[in-house]
Formats: sequence, structure tokens, C-alpha cells
Amino acid sequence: MNTDSRLKKAPLFICGCPKSGTTLLRSLLDGHSELLIFPIEMKFFRYTHYPTCSPDSKFAIASTPDEMLPAVLKSRFFKIFLGKESLTFAGNEKPPSYAPTNSTYFENYFSDLSKVETLRDFFLHYFEALLVSLQKKANAIEQYKIVDKTPLQEEYALLLKQWFPNAQFIHIVRNPYAHFVALRKWVILWEKNSGYPYLRRLIKWMHLSAYFAKYNQKCMGEQNYKIVRYEDLVQNTEKTLQDICSFAQIDFEDCLLKPTVFGQLWRGNSMSQKRFTGIDLSPLNRWKNDISPFEIRLLNQKIKSSFKSFNYPRQRSACKHKLYYRQTNERLLTYIRNRLFLQEKLNQG
Repeated sequence: MNTDSRLKKAPLFICGCPKSGTTLLRSLLDGHSELLIFPIEMKFFRYTHYPTCSPDSKFAIASTPDEMLPAVLKSRFFKIFLGKESLTFAGNEKPPSYAPTNSTYFENYFSDLSKVETLRDFFLHYFEALLVSLQKKANAIEQYKIVDKTPLQEEYALLLKQWFPNAQFIHIVRNPYAHFVALRKWVILWEKNSGYPYLRRLIKWMHLSAYFAKYNQKCMGEQNYKIVRYEDLVQNTEKTLQDICSFAQIDFEDCLLKPTVFGQLWRGNSMSQKRFTGIDLSPLNRWKNDISPFEIRLLNQKIKSSFKSFNYPRQRSACKHKLYYRQTNERLLTYIRNRLFLQEKLNQG
């Protein structure tokens, strides 16, 4: 399939660590007339044979579309997208549907790989199937700028740049303290009954994402790889979105100021379980009442370069004896592993 002749506009990839604000940006861009946005995280590379530095496990190690398709179809993420399974938050409140207009059309077209030869083709196949589900022709993809939001996909940004030489990237970063608190709550929510988590994986996510933000921008230049602070997005929304539109070479539209998913009002995915109808400023300072001296010291030690790289002030660490207070619901083995991790000299950032 000659995808080069069909993709007329530069694709846009939204990158960043989980809970950094990537979903908020996707929901703000959702209604733009020039964009075709995949409404869930494709997690494309977690199905492929490409190596990863992330502590997350692979869903599959496919090197061809034929190998990848069965793994995608049986994944929980894909079933949620098609409306075959529901995604609920604490309190059992069901969020707006992420299913396409006609999930049968989507699944039937997506399962047909007769014109798909490479993994690059398969990536575009997602968006063609989305168009079909919206009762449009697959070749209408040339009319749109496709947008994919998948956290930690920045690890593969240079490969995506090879696949799509005119590709553009927006990388969201966030105050490390606020980011960590949201990330920790998110992990506890999804790992039910596991208590306070072992923090190496969370710190690894944050460290890798920050590293690739600077590395990718250095390799591609600011004209192709834009770093956006979450705080700027929520405090100066219109100006920040105007800058993003200029970067992405699209017109600014008033609909960008209202977060949506498939045109439905986006209720947010805040770890405070709060539902909102617009931009919410409360997460900017909420972390201050929900972070411990141990966590501050750990962040200052392990990802210290992130504060300087993205212009965030560091907090002073508390007295040394407070570092050994046990965290709420922190099991003994987890306590020991976390304190040993604090003492490690590696991965200083």
C-alpha cells in the first residue's frame, strides 16, 4: 500500500509520561475540523518486536501485521474501544463511550489486512478503519492530520520520524512532584489491593520520559519536537493552544477550549475522582498536601535534572529521620525495597 501518496498532512504524535496531561491535550484537540484523532491510546509499539527501555511488559512481539492483528483484537484496550467491555472509575461511574460510531464497521475493516504489508501500513490502518466506522471512505485520510496520543511513545519517536519524515511531536511535561502524586494514585487505583507501590517503575517512567523529551528535541529540532508544560496548558490555555496550532500548522478554532471525546464532553481522568466540565486548575497545587518527605527526597535524588530542564523549583527535603516513616498502606517488604531504592546511586537522572 503506497501510504506516502495518501497521507498528505504531517501526522502529530502526543507524547509524555502517564498522568502528565497528554489526555487533556488530546481532548482539547478532539473537535478540530482538520484533525483525525484516535480516541484511545493505541499502544502500538507494545505489540511489536521493537525493544524498549520501559519496565512495562510487551503485549506481543510481532514483526508483521499478520502477527500483530490477533494480539490487538484480543487485548482489553481494544475491547473497551469497541464497546465490548466497559471502563469504570472508582465509584462505578461509567465514562463517556470511546467506541466508534459503528464498531462493526471498524472491526470488519480493521481485520482485513489485504492491503497492509508493513507495520507502518498497519499503523495507518487504524485511522482508515476509524474513518470507515464514521461512515466515510478510508482514502479520506488524506484530508486530515492524524493524531495519536500514547504515553511513553517518545521512546520510538525517531523510528516514527523514519516512517513519517514530516511527523511532528508534542511532548507534555509536568511539575515532578504533582506528576508523581498523580502517578502514584493511578498505580494504586489500577493495582487493586496492592497497597503503596514499589516506586522504581514510576521513577523509571518519569526518568525515561524526561530523557527522551530533551534527546528527541535535540535530534529533531524545536520545529519538529515541541515540549509543552502542563501548567501552561491549564493556566494559559488559549495562548498555549494557539502556539500548538502554529506549531502543527493548523488554524485555531474556538472548539479547542472545550475538552471532548468523539464530540462528547470529557469528564476528565483526575486521580482525585473529580469530574469537571472544563479546564481544572486544582491539580496544580493539590499535590502539596499529598506528598511525603520520603517522596520529595526520592524525586530530588532520582530525577533531579528534570527540575532544571523544564524550569520547576525543587522543594527542600525534610529531616533525615522522616525519610524512614512508613507510608500509608506500605507493606513491610515494599517499605524495605523502597528505602533500599532511595539509597541506590544509579539512575540519578
